[in-house]
Amino acid sequence: MPQLFTVKVINPSRTQNLHLNSISGESHVFHPSFFKSKVVKAGEDEWTTFDVVFLPRGPGLVRDTLYIHTSHGTFDFKVQGVGVPNPFRMRPLLGAKIPLNATYSPLITMYNPFETTLQITEMYSSGGDLHLELLSGQLQGSKSLWEIRPYETKPIARANFFGREAVNHTSFIRVKTNLGDTPSIVLPVEVEVSETSGLYLSRELLDFGILKSGETKSLPLFVLNSSPHTVHIKVCTCII
Repeated sequence: MPQLFTVKVINPSRTQNLHLNSISGESHVFHPSFFKSKVVKAGEDEWTTFDVVFLPRGPGLVRDTLYIHTSHGTFDFKVQGVGVPNPFRMRPLLGAKIPLNATYSPLITMYNPFETTLQITEMYSSGGDLHLELLSGQLQGSKSLWEIRPYETKPIARANFFGREAVNHTSFIRVKTNLGDTPSIVLPVEVEVSETSGLYLSRELLDFGILKSGETKSLPLFVLNSSPHTVHIKVCTCII
């Protein structure tokens, strides 16, 4: 779930204008915006701002350095944040690897941690090759499809990504609810499309969720062979 902060950039010089060229960083959890103004004029109290969005991809402390490139040199700006577990039990879709011209179709589920029914009001994706589909396969659905009862885990949609070119793709899925005090949920989607022949798994991670003691749950795992040769799978082991 994203958190936004605004950073003020001040020009201390009284004689020279400050030209702001770009901002760069090293991690994928801090996302700086463009400068409100790329030129800060000389003089007292001259300043501009830019925004930084912190979108953690897992629990724990994350530190990074943003590099502000200007006409007066490059300046370091330290940022850090702590990611905590998502109350809706939604996780980023990271680490998937598919062959060229294949499809990656993960199921998106959501948990309602509240005492009242949770209503999804909007859900959309940012990437041109990433589309969202209803589980029914229809283009439209009733309002009840987007309702999650209290303390219920429910599949809400299926993401459909088609690997058109052999590069690393990054997209985002945004989910909005009827709770005004709850920020939008943003799910990063990262898929590596490879031209290498071999075996590819249908899922990058098997998430069994939360189970009661003694409860059993099974998940399907499909293996795609993109090579021109037959591959015999002798044994499949699990290491915990």
